[in-house]
Amino acid sequence: MHAEFFFVAKILGRQMKVQVQLTTKQKMDGEEDRFSVSLQGVLLSRGDSFMLSYFQENVHHSLELFPKEKRVVMMRNWKDRQRVEYIAGVKWSVDYETELGTLPLSFATRSVEFLYEDFRAGRAEILLSYLLYQFEQLVAETELSIAILPLKG
Repeated sequence: MHAEFFFVAKILGRQMKVQVQLTTKQKMDGEEDRFSVSLQGVLLSRGDSFMLSYFQENVHHSLELFPKEKRVVMMRNWKDRQRVEYIAGVKWSVDYETELGTLPLSFATRSVEFLYEDFRAGRAEILLSYLLYQFEQLVAETELSIAILPLKG
């Protein structure tokens, strides 16, 4: 892992290794698609906020979790311009970087729900519901479930 990540982990406070289960359900053109991925990550805590850090397809992702505010902030590859804030009723636009180039995407958040939270024990489930736009055209209705479980051993 990167040295910057461990530096951030020490500043933020307590950390633990966790299993992350991401399940996405998307409705596109009347058809529904569902896919899941299971990853290992690190959950950091400081006060009432938490940060989940993991790599997916060689891209670093961090999720800042604010249960009291019902807010989630996602950042890719430690780049602020790759930052998306999920807040109910807010539309957030970003130039999303891929291997094929940059795509202008917008995320119109419908809801942010912390279904279960015991972050200090390394357990939580968060459900994000949002509309995904590309070039300001609706692409999909999306639900993203983020399940966090402590890693054994």
